[in-house]
Amino acid sequence: MILGVYGYIGTGKTSACEYLQNKYHLTYLNADQIAKEIMQEKTTLIFLNKTFPGVVKDGVLDRPSLGTIIFTNQTANTKLNSYLWPKVRDKILTIINNNPAQDFLIEAVGLNILPLTFRAKILITAREKTVLARIAARDQQSASQTKQLLKIQKALFKDIKPDYQVKTTASLQFLYNQLDEIMREILGDKQ
Repeated sequence: MILGVYGYIGTGKTSACEYLQNKYHLTYLNADQIAKEIMQEKTTLIFLNKTFPGVVKDGVLDRPSLGTIIFTNQTANTKLNSYLWPKVRDKILTIINNNPAQDFLIEAVGLNILPLTFRAKILITAREKTVLARIAARDQQSASQTKQLLKIQKALFKDIKPDYQVKTTASLQFLYNQLDEIMREILGDKQ
């Protein structure tokens, strides 16, 4: 079984996935974490330095500088995604293919780039005001940068149809209750 979780930045996807991983013993693959690992590889650093001059300093990626570029420039974001997401996809597929007996939970903005059959796709949402506050607190990112990223992410979601939608609030317990209800429906008698 493969479950997919997606949603805008700051909606609570990681909290949802960590809960599902622990309660339902799913192997959790976070595409953003995999992307961060790939972005530290030498070949990727070379690509980043050529494509976005100045974001690699002394062999180390300056993530805030790269973020400023890709969150404010759709063309730059597309260039990065065109390079990075095929590598993320290949790594995820390799892990799944090497572990056929495991159940997987994949958190990815780009679920639609993964040629997988998902048992379910779960969209995690929150009010924009909540998202802006969470990202300002977590990432010290301005509201204008976050809004630009939300616009970019919206384009990525247009072809993904969720089987379930969860709206997060301030209460983790409310989130967990919604997820348990979804899992009861998905697992049926297997629970």
